[in-house]
Amino acid sequence: MQLGPHQILTVTFDPSCSGTHYSISVSHMSVELVEFMSQLLNLVLFIQIFTHVKFAENKCTWPGKASQVSGTPGPTSVHFTLGASLVDGGSPITHFTLQWKTGRDNNWEERVIQSTDPLVIKDLNPYTTYSVRFAPQNHLGQGGFSEELTVRTQGIREGTRQPGPGGKRGEG
Repeated sequence: MQLGPHQILTVTFDPSCSGTHYSISVSHMSVELVEFMSQLLNLVLFIQIFTHVKFAENKCTWPGKASQVSGTPGPTSVHFTLGASLVDGGSPITHFTLQWKTGRDNNWEERVIQSTDPLVIKDLNPYTTYSVRFAPQNHLGQGGFSEELTVRTQGIREGTRQPGPGGKRGEG
């Protein structure tokens, strides 16, 4: 970097990072001093950039994928239970996306619930096998889905027999 007398060296650092602005007047400075100031300024900028990168590594992100998940079927529902705490990405979890499908379906059905609601998929068909999963979400985005669980919903109420081959209760 070469600057002559009465020139001003101005470097602006990305305002989204720190908003720092440097201005050095080089009038009445020797060439050696100008070079020294340039090197010093480059070092300061390097430190700021490095610090920003380190800071960015610690910034919030979307939640992690849920692990150690189990699903308990009800007559027409599946209740998820977490065996380990969720990693929220540094920002509170706000919603969950619940997904389900039957073995013959390729497309997932889904419902988004508030983080304060129970982790329950409702209004499923009784005596049906489902693949189910869920994903946490914070204000930055959605995390990965949990592993798929295979569950079979129970009957409508206790004492009701499973439908027989013809689909009528009491058969089979």
